[in-house]
Amino acid sequence: MGAATPRSGAGGALHPDQAPGAKPAPFPESFAPMLATLAEAPFSDPEWIFEPKHDGIRTIAMLSGGRVRLLSRRGNDQTSAFPALAGALGRLGVPDREMILDGEIAALGPNGVTSFQRLQPRLGLESPADIARADETIPVVFFAFDLTYLDGYDLTGVPLEHRKALLGSALTESELVRMVEPLVGHGEELFGWAIERGMEGVMAKHRASLYCPGARTDQWLKIKGKLTDEFVIGGYSQGLGARASTFGALLLGQYENGRLVYTGHVGTGFTRERLSELKAKLDALKSDEPPFVFGEEPRVRTPVTWVRPELVAELKFVEWTRDRRLRAPVFLRTRPDKPAAEVRRQKVADAPG
Repeated sequence: MGAATPRSGAGGALHPDQAPGAKPAPFPESFAPMLATLAEAPFSDPEWIFEPKHDGIRTIAMLSGGRVRLLSRRGNDQTSAFPALAGALGRLGVPDREMILDGEIAALGPNGVTSFQRLQPRLGLESPADIARADETIPVVFFAFDLTYLDGYDLTGVPLEHRKALLGSALTESELVRMVEPLVGHGEELFGWAIERGMEGVMAKHRASLYCPGARTDQWLKIKGKLTDEFVIGGYSQGLGARASTFGALLLGQYENGRLVYTGHVGTGFTRERLSELKAKLDALKSDEPPFVFGEEPRVRTPVTWVRPELVAELKFVEWTRDRRLRAPVFLRTRPDKPAAEVRRQKVADAPG
Protein backbone atom coordinates (compact mmCIF):
# COMPACT_ATOMS: atom_id res chain seq x y z
CA MET A 1 0.00 0.00 0.00
CA GLY A 2 3.06 2.25 0.10
CA ALA A 3 2.87 3.40 3.75
CA ALA A 4 5.17 2.21 6.50
CA THR A 5 4.04 -0.52 8.86
CA PRO A 6 3.89 0.62 12.51
CA ARG A 7 7.28 0.01 14.12
CA SER A 8 7.88 -2.75 16.63
CA GLY A 9 9.18 -2.21 20.12
CA ALA A 10 10.58 -4.61 22.69
CA GLY A 11 9.03 -8.03 22.42
CA GLY A 12 7.80 -7.39 18.89
CA ALA A 13 4.72 -5.33 19.90
CA LEU A 14 3.70 -2.70 17.36
CA HIS A 15 3.47 0.94 18.41
CA PRO A 16 0.62 3.16 17.19
CA ASP A 17 2.71 6.34 17.08
CA GLN A 18 4.21 5.37 13.70
CA ALA A 19 0.95 4.24 12.06
CA PRO A 20 -0.01 6.57 9.19
CA GLY A 21 -2.93 8.74 10.29
CA ALA A 22 -2.71 7.96 14.02
CA LYS A 23 -3.37 11.00 16.24
CA PRO A 24 -2.78 11.53 19.97
CA ALA A 25 -6.19 11.85 21.65
CA PRO A 26 -7.84 11.35 25.05
CA PHE A 27 -9.81 8.16 25.59
CA PRO A 28 -13.44 8.83 24.51
CA GLU A 29 -16.51 8.32 26.67
CA SER A 30 -18.39 6.47 23.93
CA PHE A 31 -17.88 5.20 20.39
CA ALA A 32 -20.26 4.46 17.48
CA PRO A 33 -19.49 1.53 15.13
CA MET A 34 -18.92 1.97 11.41
CA LEU A 35 -21.58 0.29 9.25
CA ALA A 36 -21.36 -1.69 6.00
CA THR A 37 -23.37 -1.56 2.77
CA LEU A 38 -25.02 -4.66 1.32
CA ALA A 39 -23.33 -5.94 -1.87
CA GLU A 40 -25.08 -7.89 -4.59
CA ALA A 41 -22.56 -10.69 -5.11
CA PRO A 42 -19.22 -12.07 -3.91
CA PHE A 43 -16.07 -10.88 -5.65
CA SER A 44 -12.29 -11.15 -5.46
CA ASP A 45 -9.87 -8.21 -5.52
CA PRO A 46 -6.31 -7.86 -4.14
CA GLU A 47 -7.17 -4.40 -2.74
CA TRP A 48 -9.87 -5.85 -0.48
CA ILE A 49 -9.74 -7.81 2.76
CA PHE A 50 -12.39 -10.50 3.34
CA GLU A 51 -13.65 -11.94 6.62
CA PRO A 52 -16.29 -14.54 7.57
CA LYS A 53 -19.47 -12.84 8.82
CA HIS A 54 -20.32 -13.98 12.34
CA ASP A 55 -23.97 -14.13 13.39
CA GLY A 56 -24.08 -12.27 16.70
CA ILE A 57 -24.48 -8.77 18.10
CA ARG A 58 -22.18 -5.93 17.12
CA THR A 59 -20.24 -4.74 20.16
CA ILE A 60 -17.68 -2.07 20.95
CA ALA A 61 -15.31 -3.13 23.75
CA MET A 62 -13.77 -0.15 25.58
CA LEU A 63 -10.80 -0.97 27.82
CA SER A 64 -9.31 1.77 29.99
CA GLY A 65 -7.73 1.90 33.44
CA GLY A 66 -8.36 -1.80 34.01
CA ARG A 67 -12.09 -1.30 33.36
CA VAL A 68 -14.06 -2.92 30.54
CA ARG A 69 -17.27 -1.59 29.01
CA LEU A 70 -19.21 -3.48 26.34
CA LEU A 71 -21.40 -1.13 24.29
CA SER A 72 -24.11 -2.22 21.88
CA ARG A 73 -24.57 -0.68 18.46
CA ARG A 74 -27.15 1.59 20.13
CA GLY A 75 -24.59 2.69 22.72
CA ASN A 76 -26.19 0.77 25.58
CA ASP A 77 -23.86 -0.65 28.22
CA GLN A 78 -24.24 -4.44 28.20
CA THR A 79 -21.19 -5.29 30.32
CA SER A 80 -23.22 -6.79 33.18
CA ALA A 81 -24.92 -9.19 30.74
CA PHE A 82 -21.60 -10.82 29.78
CA PRO A 83 -19.42 -10.92 32.92
CA ALA A 84 -17.18 -13.80 31.79
CA LEU A 85 -16.49 -12.01 28.53
CA ALA A 86 -15.76 -8.73 30.30
CA GLY A 87 -13.33 -10.57 32.57
CA ALA A 88 -11.53 -12.16 29.63
CA LEU A 89 -11.21 -8.81 27.87
CA GLY A 90 -9.99 -7.21 31.09
CA ARG A 91 -7.07 -9.61 31.12
CA LEU A 92 -5.79 -8.39 27.74
CA GLY A 93 -3.25 -6.01 29.23
CA VAL A 94 -1.86 -4.13 32.19
CA PRO A 95 -4.15 -1.64 34.00
CA ASP A 96 -2.79 1.37 32.09
CA ARG A 97 -3.49 -0.17 28.65
CA GLU A 98 -6.23 1.56 26.65
CA MET A 99 -8.03 -0.02 23.68
CA ILE A 100 -11.24 0.26 21.72
CA LEU A 101 -12.06 -2.98 19.93
CA ASP A 102 -14.80 -3.41 17.35
CA GLY A 103 -16.24 -6.89 17.14
CA GLU A 104 -19.13 -9.29 17.51
CA ILE A 105 -20.41 -11.15 20.55
CA ALA A 106 -21.54 -14.55 19.31
CA ALA A 107 -22.42 -18.02 20.55
CA LEU A 108 -20.97 -21.08 18.86
CA GLY A 109 -23.24 -23.95 17.83
CA PRO A 110 -22.23 -27.63 18.03
CA ASN A 111 -20.66 -27.38 14.57
CA GLY A 112 -18.48 -24.43 15.59
CA VAL A 113 -20.52 -21.93 13.54
CA THR A 114 -21.91 -18.85 15.27
CA SER A 115 -25.67 -18.81 15.73
CA PHE A 116 -27.84 -15.83 16.69
CA GLN A 117 -30.64 -18.26 17.58
CA ARG A 118 -28.34 -19.86 20.15
CA LEU A 119 -27.37 -16.44 21.51
CA GLN A 120 -30.90 -15.02 21.72
CA PRO A 121 -31.92 -16.57 25.10
CA ARG A 122 -29.12 -14.53 26.69
CA LEU A 123 -30.45 -11.21 25.43
CA GLY A 124 -32.51 -9.30 27.97
CA LEU A 125 -31.42 -11.29 31.03
CA GLU A 126 -31.11 -9.09 34.13
CA SER A 127 -30.91 -11.41 37.13
CA PRO A 128 -27.26 -12.07 38.15
CA ALA A 129 -28.20 -15.70 38.82
CA ASP A 130 -29.72 -16.10 35.33
CA ILE A 131 -26.69 -14.43 33.74
CA ALA A 132 -24.26 -16.63 35.67
CA ARG A 133 -26.22 -19.71 34.57
CA ALA A 134 -26.15 -18.48 30.95
CA ASP A 135 -22.37 -18.08 31.12
CA GLU A 136 -22.22 -21.79 31.92
CA THR A 137 -24.84 -23.07 29.48
CA ILE A 138 -24.46 -20.62 26.56
CA PRO A 139 -20.86 -19.36 26.61
CA VAL A 140 -20.09 -16.54 24.20
CA VAL A 141 -17.01 -15.38 22.31
CA PHE A 142 -15.91 -11.86 21.42
CA PHE A 143 -14.68 -11.90 17.81
CA ALA A 144 -12.50 -8.79 17.37
CA PHE A 145 -12.06 -7.46 13.84
CA ASP A 146 -10.92 -3.86 14.30
CA LEU A 147 -8.95 -1.60 16.63
CA THR A 148 -9.84 2.11 16.67
CA TYR A 149 -7.92 3.38 19.71
CA LEU A 150 -4.69 2.21 21.33
CA ASP A 151 -2.70 3.62 24.24
CA GLY A 152 -3.35 7.32 23.72
CA TYR A 153 -3.82 7.24 19.93
CA ASP A 154 -6.98 7.61 17.85
CA LEU A 155 -6.66 5.10 14.98
CA THR A 156 -9.80 6.01 13.02
CA GLY A 157 -7.65 7.85 10.45
CA VAL A 158 -5.32 4.86 9.99
CA PRO A 159 -5.85 2.63 6.91
CA LEU A 160 -7.49 -0.70 7.71
CA GLU A 161 -4.51 -2.92 6.92
CA HIS A 162 -2.42 -1.01 9.49
CA ARG A 163 -5.20 -1.20 12.08
CA LYS A 164 -5.26 -4.96 11.46
CA ALA A 165 -1.52 -5.18 12.10
CA LEU A 166 -1.91 -3.26 15.36
CA LEU A 167 -4.85 -5.44 16.39
CA GLY A 168 -2.87 -8.63 15.79
CA SER A 169 -0.04 -7.28 17.93
CA ALA A 170 -2.19 -5.90 20.78
CA LEU A 171 -4.70 -8.73 21.11
CA THR A 172 -3.87 -11.79 23.19
CA GLU A 173 -6.35 -14.45 22.12
CA SER A 174 -8.06 -16.77 24.57
CA GLU A 175 -10.99 -19.18 24.63
CA LEU A 176 -13.41 -16.24 24.90
CA VAL A 177 -11.56 -13.57 22.89
CA ARG A 178 -10.55 -14.26 19.30
CA MET A 179 -9.40 -12.28 16.30
CA VAL A 180 -11.33 -12.57 13.04
CA GLU A 181 -8.73 -13.79 10.57
CA PRO A 182 -8.72 -11.74 7.35
CA LEU A 183 -8.08 -13.12 3.87
CA VAL A 184 -6.66 -10.72 1.27
CA GLY A 185 -8.06 -10.84 -2.25
CA HIS A 186 -9.90 -14.19 -2.33
CA GLY A 187 -13.48 -13.15 -1.59
CA GLU A 188 -15.26 -15.71 -3.74
CA GLU A 189 -13.26 -18.56 -2.23
CA LEU A 190 -14.05 -17.41 1.32
CA PHE A 191 -17.72 -16.86 0.47
CA GLY A 192 -18.06 -20.45 -0.80
CA TRP A 193 -16.30 -21.78 2.29
CA ALA A 194 -18.57 -19.76 4.61
CA ILE A 195 -21.85 -20.72 2.92
CA GLU A 196 -20.84 -24.40 2.84
CA ARG A 197 -20.46 -24.28 6.63
CA GLY A 198 -23.81 -22.60 7.19
CA MET A 199 -22.49 -19.10 7.88
CA GLU A 200 -24.29 -15.88 6.86
CA GLY A 201 -21.72 -14.82 4.30
CA VAL A 202 -18.62 -12.59 4.30
CA MET A 203 -17.53 -9.04 4.97
CA ALA A 204 -15.42 -7.21 2.38
CA LYS A 205 -13.35 -4.19 3.45
CA HIS A 206 -11.03 -2.06 1.34
CA ARG A 207 -7.47 -2.32 2.59
CA ALA A 208 -7.08 1.48 2.65
CA SER A 209 -10.46 2.21 4.30
CA LEU A 210 -10.45 4.62 7.23
CA TYR A 211 -12.81 4.10 10.16
CA CYS A 212 -15.87 6.38 10.01
CA PRO A 213 -17.70 6.09 13.37
CA GLY A 214 -21.47 5.89 13.03
CA ALA A 215 -21.42 6.12 9.22
CA ARG A 216 -22.49 3.58 6.59
CA THR A 217 -19.94 3.29 3.81
CA ASP A 218 -19.31 1.38 0.60
CA GLN A 219 -15.70 0.87 1.70
CA TRP A 220 -17.12 -1.93 3.86
CA LEU A 221 -19.50 -4.40 2.21
CA LYS A 222 -21.54 -7.30 3.56
CA ILE A 223 -22.23 -10.18 1.19
CA LYS A 224 -24.92 -12.62 2.29
CA GLY A 225 -25.89 -16.05 1.07
CA LYS A 226 -29.61 -15.21 1.17
CA LEU A 227 -31.75 -12.08 1.05
CA THR A 228 -32.42 -10.85 4.57
CA ASP A 229 -33.27 -7.46 6.00
CA GLU A 230 -34.65 -5.80 9.09
CA PHE A 231 -38.15 -4.34 9.41
CA VAL A 232 -40.10 -2.38 12.00
CA ILE A 233 -43.26 -4.06 13.31
CA GLY A 234 -46.17 -1.61 13.13
CA GLY A 235 -49.12 -3.90 13.73
CA TYR A 236 -50.53 -7.41 13.59
CA SER A 237 -53.60 -9.11 12.19
CA GLN A 238 -56.00 -11.16 14.30
CA GLY A 239 -55.17 -14.86 14.38
CA LEU A 240 -57.55 -17.64 13.42
CA GLY A 241 -57.82 -21.28 14.50
CA ALA A 242 -54.71 -22.40 16.40
CA ARG A 243 -53.51 -18.79 16.39
CA ALA A 244 -56.70 -17.25 17.76
CA SER A 245 -54.95 -16.30 20.99
CA THR A 246 -51.88 -14.79 19.29
CA PHE A 247 -51.81 -13.24 15.81
CA GLY A 248 -52.01 -14.12 12.13
CA ALA A 249 -49.31 -11.91 10.61
CA LEU A 250 -47.01 -9.03 11.48
CA LEU A 251 -47.30 -5.81 9.47
CA LEU A 252 -43.90 -4.41 8.56
CA GLY A 253 -42.22 -1.27 7.33
CA GLN A 254 -38.94 0.55 6.81
CA TYR A 255 -38.15 4.23 7.23
CA GLU A 256 -37.83 6.43 4.17
CA ASN A 257 -37.27 10.19 4.49
CA GLY A 258 -38.34 10.04 8.10
CA ARG A 259 -41.61 8.17 7.42
CA LEU A 260 -42.36 4.50 8.08
CA VAL A 261 -43.33 3.03 4.70
CA TYR A 262 -45.37 -0.17 4.66
CA THR A 263 -43.52 -3.06 2.96
CA GLY A 264 -45.75 -6.08 3.55
CA HIS A 265 -46.67 -8.67 6.15
CA VAL A 266 -45.28 -11.99 7.34
CA GLY A 267 -47.18 -14.93 8.80
CA THR A 268 -44.70 -17.80 8.60
CA GLY A 269 -41.55 -18.80 10.46
CA PHE A 270 -42.95 -18.59 14.01
CA THR A 271 -42.72 -21.22 16.71
CA ARG A 272 -45.57 -21.51 19.22
CA GLU A 273 -43.35 -20.03 21.91
CA ARG A 274 -42.29 -17.11 19.70
CA LEU A 275 -45.94 -16.33 18.83
CA SER A 276 -46.88 -16.05 22.51
CA GLU A 277 -43.75 -14.08 23.40
CA LEU A 278 -44.25 -11.59 20.56
CA LYS A 279 -47.97 -11.17 21.26
CA ALA A 280 -47.23 -10.13 24.85
CA LYS A 281 -44.67 -7.56 23.69
CA LEU A 282 -46.96 -6.21 20.96
CA ASP A 283 -49.93 -5.85 23.29
CA ALA A 284 -47.83 -3.59 25.50
CA LEU A 285 -47.32 -1.30 22.48
CA LYS A 286 -50.93 -1.02 21.24
CA SER A 287 -51.83 2.22 19.48
CA ASP A 288 -54.99 3.75 18.03
CA GLU A 289 -53.23 5.02 14.91
CA PRO A 290 -51.28 3.18 12.19
CA PRO A 291 -47.58 4.17 12.18
CA PHE A 292 -47.24 3.57 8.43
CA VAL A 293 -47.41 5.60 5.28
CA PHE A 294 -49.34 3.34 2.87
CA GLY A 295 -49.00 3.09 -0.88
CA GLU A 296 -52.01 0.78 -0.63
CA GLU A 297 -53.76 -0.75 2.34
CA PRO A 298 -52.47 -4.08 3.74
CA ARG A 299 -54.04 -7.14 2.14
CA VAL A 300 -54.83 -9.08 5.29
CA ARG A 301 -58.02 -11.08 5.90
CA THR A 302 -58.67 -10.24 9.55
CA PRO A 303 -58.83 -7.03 11.64
CA VAL A 304 -55.55 -5.26 12.40
CA THR A 305 -54.20 -3.99 15.72
CA TRP A 306 -51.68 -1.16 15.42
CA VAL A 307 -48.63 -0.87 17.66
CA ARG A 308 -46.01 1.76 18.35
CA PRO A 309 -43.04 1.16 15.99
CA GLU A 310 -40.44 0.00 18.51
CA LEU A 311 -39.76 -3.68 17.74
CA VAL A 312 -37.44 -4.82 14.92
CA ALA A 313 -37.79 -8.16 13.11
CA GLU A 314 -35.34 -9.81 10.73
CA LEU A 315 -36.83 -11.67 7.75
CA LYS A 316 -35.60 -13.70 4.82
CA PHE A 317 -37.43 -13.36 1.50
CA VAL A 318 -37.21 -14.22 -2.19
CA GLU A 319 -37.15 -10.71 -3.66
CA TRP A 320 -38.67 -7.25 -3.69
CA THR A 321 -41.68 -6.91 -6.02
CA ARG A 322 -42.08 -3.98 -8.44
CA ASP A 323 -44.49 -2.27 -6.05
CA ARG A 324 -41.87 -2.55 -3.27
CA ARG A 325 -43.45 -5.39 -1.35
CA LEU A 326 -41.75 -8.45 0.09
CA ARG A 327 -42.19 -11.66 -1.84
CA ALA A 328 -42.45 -14.89 0.21
CA PRO A 329 -41.11 -13.46 3.49
CA VAL A 330 -40.30 -15.75 6.44
CA PHE A 331 -39.79 -14.50 10.00
CA LEU A 332 -36.33 -15.27 11.38
CA ARG A 333 -36.07 -13.46 14.72
CA THR A 334 -36.44 -10.20 16.57
CA ARG A 335 -33.43 -7.90 16.81
CA PRO A 336 -33.40 -6.10 20.17
CA ASP A 337 -29.88 -4.91 19.36
CA LYS A 338 -31.09 -2.88 16.35
CA PRO A 339 -32.73 0.56 16.89
CA ALA A 340 -36.08 0.84 15.09
CA ALA A 341 -35.40 4.43 14.01
CA GLU A 342 -32.42 3.26 11.93
CA VAL A 343 -34.28 0.57 9.96
CA ARG A 344 -34.13 1.56 6.31
CA ARG A 345 -34.22 -0.42 3.10
CA GLN A 346 -30.65 -1.42 2.44
CA LYS A 347 -28.86 0.10 -0.48
CA VAL A 348 -27.32 -2.66 -2.61
CA ALA A 349 -23.89 -1.85 -4.00
CA ASP A 350 -22.44 -3.34 -7.16
CA ALA A 351 -19.49 -5.65 -6.59
CA PRO A 352 -16.21 -3.75 -7.20
CA GLY A 353 -14.62 -4.34 -10.56
